Amino acid sequence: MSSFDYRQWQRWFTEDRDGEAASPAKGGWATSRVLLLVLGALALFILLNISKGLYSEWLWFSNMGYGSVYATILATKVLVFFIAALVFCLLFVGNLLLAMRLVPKSGSNFLPWAIVRQLQPILRWNVVLGTALLSLIFGLVARDSWLVILQSFNGQPFGLTDPVFYKEISYYVFSLPFLRLVRGWFIGALIVTLLGSVGVYFLSYAVQRLKFDFARTVLAHIGGLGIVILGLFAWGYWLGIWELVFSQ
Repeated sequence: MSSFDYRQWQRWFTEDRDGEAASPAKGGWATSRVLLLVLGALALFILLNISKGLYSEWLWFSNMGYGSVYATILATKVLVFFIAALVFCLLFVGNLLLAMRLVPKSGSNFLPWAIVRQLQPILRWNVVLGTALLSLIFGLVARDSWLVILQSFNGQPFGLTDPVFYKEISYYVFSLPFLRLVRGWFIGALIVTLLGSVGVYFLSYAVQRLKFDFARTVLAHIGGLGIVILGLFAWGYWLGIWELVFSQ
Protein backbone atom coordinates (compact mmCIF):
# COMPACT_ATOMS: atom_id res chain seq x y z
CA MET A 1 0.00 0.00 0.00
CA SER A 2 1.44 3.42 -0.93
CA SER A 3 2.22 6.04 1.69
CA PHE A 4 -0.59 8.24 0.36
CA ASP A 5 -3.08 5.43 0.73
CA TYR A 6 -1.89 4.67 4.24
CA ARG A 7 -2.37 8.30 5.30
CA GLN A 8 -5.87 8.19 3.90
CA TRP A 9 -6.56 5.05 5.95
CA GLN A 10 -5.17 6.74 9.04
CA ARG A 11 -7.64 9.58 8.64
CA TRP A 12 -10.49 7.12 9.12
CA PHE A 13 -8.85 4.42 11.30
CA THR A 14 -6.48 6.08 13.74
CA GLU A 15 -3.92 4.16 15.78
CA ASP A 16 -2.32 5.03 19.09
CA ARG A 17 1.39 5.20 19.78
CA ASP A 18 1.63 1.58 20.91
CA GLY A 19 0.33 0.32 17.58
CA GLU A 20 -3.01 -0.76 19.05
CA ALA A 21 -6.26 0.25 17.54
CA ALA A 22 -7.72 3.45 18.90
CA SER A 23 -10.74 3.17 21.12
CA PRO A 24 -14.03 3.48 19.24
CA ALA A 25 -15.70 6.86 19.26
CA LYS A 26 -18.46 7.49 21.70
CA GLY A 27 -20.78 8.23 18.82
CA GLY A 28 -20.54 4.63 17.64
CA TRP A 29 -22.50 3.30 20.62
CA ALA A 30 -25.01 6.14 20.27
CA THR A 31 -25.53 5.27 16.61
CA SER A 32 -26.04 1.61 17.51
CA ARG A 33 -28.63 2.53 20.11
CA VAL A 34 -30.50 4.72 17.64
CA LEU A 35 -30.44 1.91 15.09
CA LEU A 36 -31.73 -0.59 17.66
CA LEU A 37 -34.51 1.79 18.69
CA VAL A 38 -35.57 2.28 15.05
CA LEU A 39 -35.56 -1.47 14.42
CA GLY A 40 -37.49 -2.07 17.65
CA ALA A 41 -40.12 0.51 16.71
CA LEU A 42 -40.46 -1.00 13.24
CA ALA A 43 -40.82 -4.50 14.69
CA LEU A 44 -43.44 -3.25 17.16
CA PHE A 45 -45.40 -1.58 14.35
CA ILE A 46 -45.37 -4.77 12.27
CA LEU A 47 -46.38 -6.85 15.29
CA LEU A 48 -49.33 -4.58 16.08
CA ASN A 49 -50.57 -4.74 12.49
CA ILE A 50 -50.32 -8.53 12.45
CA SER A 51 -52.07 -8.79 15.82
CA LYS A 52 -54.91 -6.61 14.58
CA GLY A 53 -55.55 -8.93 11.65
CA LEU A 54 -55.28 -12.04 13.82
CA TYR A 55 -57.77 -10.67 16.32
CA SER A 56 -60.28 -9.85 13.58
CA GLU A 57 -60.00 -13.36 12.13
CA TRP A 58 -60.31 -14.89 15.60
CA LEU A 59 -63.56 -13.00 16.22
CA TRP A 60 -64.97 -14.16 12.88
CA PHE A 61 -64.07 -17.83 13.38
CA SER A 62 -65.32 -17.78 16.96
CA ASN A 63 -68.61 -16.22 15.89
CA MET A 64 -69.05 -18.98 13.29
CA GLY A 65 -68.29 -21.68 15.87
CA TYR A 66 -64.90 -22.62 14.38
CA GLY A 67 -62.61 -21.16 17.03
CA SER A 68 -60.77 -24.46 17.47
CA VAL A 69 -60.16 -24.66 13.71
CA TYR A 70 -58.57 -21.23 13.66
CA ALA A 71 -56.50 -22.11 16.74
CA THR A 72 -55.13 -25.15 14.88
CA ILE A 73 -54.33 -23.03 11.81
CA LEU A 74 -52.62 -20.37 13.88
CA ALA A 75 -50.60 -22.88 15.93
CA THR A 76 -49.48 -24.63 12.73
CA LYS A 77 -48.36 -21.36 11.13
CA VAL A 78 -46.36 -20.33 14.20
CA LEU A 79 -44.78 -23.77 14.64
CA VAL A 80 -43.84 -24.11 10.97
CA PHE A 81 -42.37 -20.60 10.90
CA PHE A 82 -40.12 -21.12 13.90
CA ILE A 83 -39.00 -24.61 12.86
CA ALA A 84 -38.14 -23.47 9.32
CA ALA A 85 -36.38 -20.32 10.55
CA LEU A 86 -34.37 -22.34 13.09
CA VAL A 87 -33.39 -25.00 10.55
CA PHE A 88 -32.21 -22.38 8.06
CA CYS A 89 -30.33 -20.46 10.76
CA LEU A 90 -28.48 -23.60 11.90
CA LEU A 91 -27.75 -24.63 8.31
CA PHE A 92 -26.52 -21.19 7.23
CA VAL A 93 -24.52 -20.26 10.34
CA GLY A 94 -23.07 -23.77 10.63
CA ASN A 95 -21.68 -23.63 7.12
CA LEU A 96 -20.31 -20.12 7.61
CA LEU A 97 -18.51 -21.21 10.78
CA LEU A 98 -17.21 -24.28 8.97
CA ALA A 99 -15.91 -22.10 6.15
CA MET A 100 -14.14 -19.82 8.64
CA ARG A 101 -12.56 -22.88 10.24
CA LEU A 102 -11.43 -24.48 6.97
CA VAL A 103 -10.00 -21.39 5.29
CA PRO A 104 -6.16 -21.34 5.36
CA LYS A 105 -4.56 -18.89 7.78
CA SER A 106 -1.74 -16.58 6.73
CA GLY A 107 0.34 -14.06 8.63
CA SER A 108 0.09 -11.36 5.97
CA ASN A 109 -2.97 -9.14 5.66
CA PHE A 110 -4.05 -6.85 2.86
CA LEU A 111 -5.06 -4.22 5.45
CA PRO A 112 -3.29 -3.12 8.64
CA TRP A 113 -4.35 -5.07 11.71
CA ALA A 114 -5.80 -1.94 13.35
CA ILE A 115 -8.16 -1.49 10.42
CA VAL A 116 -9.12 -5.16 10.42
CA ARG A 117 -9.97 -5.00 14.12
CA GLN A 118 -12.29 -2.05 13.54
CA LEU A 119 -13.95 -3.73 10.57
CA GLN A 120 -14.62 -6.98 12.42
CA PRO A 121 -17.60 -5.68 14.48
CA ILE A 122 -19.17 -4.26 11.32
CA LEU A 123 -18.81 -7.57 9.50
CA ARG A 124 -20.11 -9.45 12.53
CA TRP A 125 -23.24 -7.29 12.73
CA ASN A 126 -23.80 -7.66 8.98
CA VAL A 127 -23.66 -11.44 9.31
CA VAL A 128 -26.05 -11.42 12.28
CA LEU A 129 -28.57 -9.11 10.60
CA GLY A 130 -28.29 -10.95 7.27
CA THR A 131 -28.85 -14.31 8.95
CA ALA A 132 -31.86 -12.97 10.85
CA LEU A 133 -33.37 -11.52 7.67
CA LEU A 134 -32.83 -14.68 5.64
CA SER A 135 -34.22 -16.84 8.47
CA LEU A 136 -37.29 -14.62 8.55
CA ILE A 137 -37.78 -14.96 4.79
CA PHE A 138 -37.40 -18.75 4.72
CA GLY A 139 -39.63 -19.06 7.79
CA LEU A 140 -42.37 -17.05 6.08
CA VAL A 141 -42.03 -19.09 2.88
CA ALA A 142 -42.57 -22.31 4.83
CA ARG A 143 -45.38 -20.79 6.88
CA ASP A 144 -47.37 -19.91 3.76
CA SER A 145 -47.53 -23.65 2.95
CA TRP A 146 -49.18 -24.57 6.25
CA LEU A 147 -52.13 -26.22 4.49
CA VAL A 148 -49.88 -28.62 2.57
CA ILE A 149 -48.11 -29.56 5.80
CA LEU A 150 -51.35 -30.12 7.72
CA GLN A 151 -52.79 -32.24 4.93
CA SER A 152 -49.63 -34.35 4.80
CA PHE A 153 -49.64 -35.12 8.54
CA ASN A 154 -53.41 -35.69 8.73
CA GLY A 155 -54.07 -37.40 5.40
CA GLN A 156 -56.34 -40.45 5.32
CA PRO A 157 -56.28 -43.31 2.82
CA PHE A 158 -58.94 -43.34 0.11
CA GLY A 159 -58.94 -47.11 -0.26
CA LEU A 160 -58.06 -46.78 -3.96
CA THR A 161 -54.85 -47.28 -5.97
CA ASP A 162 -53.83 -45.80 -9.28
CA PRO A 163 -53.82 -48.17 -12.28
CA VAL A 164 -50.22 -47.32 -13.34
CA PHE A 165 -47.99 -47.48 -10.26
CA TYR A 166 -50.50 -49.11 -7.89
CA LYS A 167 -49.94 -46.52 -5.20
CA GLU A 168 -52.56 -45.32 -2.74
CA ILE A 169 -54.39 -42.23 -4.04
CA SER A 170 -53.69 -40.41 -0.77
CA TYR A 171 -50.00 -40.40 -1.68
CA TYR A 172 -50.68 -38.14 -4.68
CA VAL A 173 -53.08 -35.90 -2.74
CA PHE A 174 -51.22 -35.48 0.56
CA SER A 175 -47.65 -36.83 0.48
CA LEU A 176 -46.40 -35.78 -2.95
CA PRO A 177 -47.13 -32.04 -2.52
CA PHE A 178 -45.36 -32.13 0.86
CA LEU A 179 -42.28 -33.77 -0.65
CA ARG A 180 -42.25 -31.15 -3.40
CA LEU A 181 -42.42 -28.44 -0.75
CA VAL A 182 -39.51 -29.90 1.24
CA ARG A 183 -37.39 -30.29 -1.89
CA GLY A 184 -37.96 -26.73 -3.09
CA TRP A 185 -37.34 -25.22 0.34
CA PHE A 186 -34.06 -27.04 0.86
CA ILE A 187 -32.85 -26.19 -2.65
CA GLY A 188 -33.34 -22.49 -1.95
CA ALA A 189 -31.77 -22.73 1.52
CA LEU A 190 -28.73 -24.64 0.27
CA ILE A 191 -28.14 -22.30 -2.68
CA VAL A 192 -28.12 -19.30 -0.32
CA THR A 193 -25.84 -21.21 2.06
CA LEU A 194 -23.48 -22.08 -0.80
CA LEU A 195 -23.28 -18.44 -1.87
CA GLY A 196 -22.60 -17.35 1.71
CA SER A 197 -19.84 -19.94 2.15
CA VAL A 198 -18.18 -18.99 -1.13
CA GLY A 199 -18.33 -15.34 -0.06
CA VAL A 200 -16.54 -16.17 3.21
CA TYR A 201 -13.81 -18.03 1.34
CA PHE A 202 -13.22 -15.30 -1.22
CA LEU A 203 -13.20 -12.57 1.43
CA SER A 204 -10.75 -14.51 3.61
CA TYR A 205 -8.45 -15.28 0.69
CA ALA A 206 -8.52 -11.66 -0.48
CA VAL A 207 -7.82 -10.16 2.94
CA GLN A 208 -4.90 -12.55 3.55
CA ARG A 209 -3.45 -12.02 0.07
CA LEU A 210 -3.71 -15.70 -0.71
CA LYS A 211 -3.86 -17.16 -4.20
CA PHE A 212 -7.21 -18.61 -5.15
CA ASP A 213 -5.87 -22.16 -5.31
CA PHE A 214 -8.37 -23.55 -2.84
CA ALA A 215 -7.28 -26.21 -0.40
CA ARG A 216 -8.70 -29.72 -0.53
CA THR A 217 -10.89 -29.16 2.54
CA VAL A 218 -12.34 -25.98 1.01
CA LEU A 219 -13.12 -27.77 -2.24
CA ALA A 220 -14.67 -30.64 -0.28
CA HIS A 221 -16.97 -28.23 1.55
CA ILE A 222 -18.08 -26.36 -1.57
CA GLY A 223 -18.33 -29.58 -3.58
CA GLY A 224 -20.37 -31.27 -0.87
CA LEU A 225 -22.94 -28.46 -0.89
CA GLY A 226 -23.07 -28.58 -4.68
CA ILE A 227 -23.57 -32.35 -4.68
CA VAL A 228 -26.46 -32.09 -2.21
CA ILE A 229 -28.11 -29.40 -4.36
CA LEU A 230 -27.73 -31.53 -7.50
CA GLY A 231 -29.11 -34.51 -5.56
CA LEU A 232 -32.22 -32.49 -4.68
CA PHE A 233 -32.68 -31.58 -8.35
CA ALA A 234 -32.40 -35.27 -9.24
CA TRP A 235 -34.94 -36.09 -6.54
CA GLY A 236 -37.30 -33.65 -8.27
CA TYR A 237 -37.09 -35.67 -11.48
CA TRP A 238 -37.86 -38.83 -9.50
CA LEU A 239 -40.91 -37.18 -7.94
CA GLY A 240 -41.96 -36.09 -11.42
CA ILE A 241 -42.43 -39.77 -12.34
CA TRP A 242 -45.36 -40.05 -9.92
CA GLU A 243 -46.89 -36.85 -11.28
CA LEU A 244 -47.34 -38.56 -14.66
CA VAL A 245 -50.42 -40.23 -13.20
CA PHE A 246 -52.44 -36.99 -13.17
CA SER A 247 -50.49 -34.92 -15.72
CA GLN A 248 -52.09 -33.87 -19.00
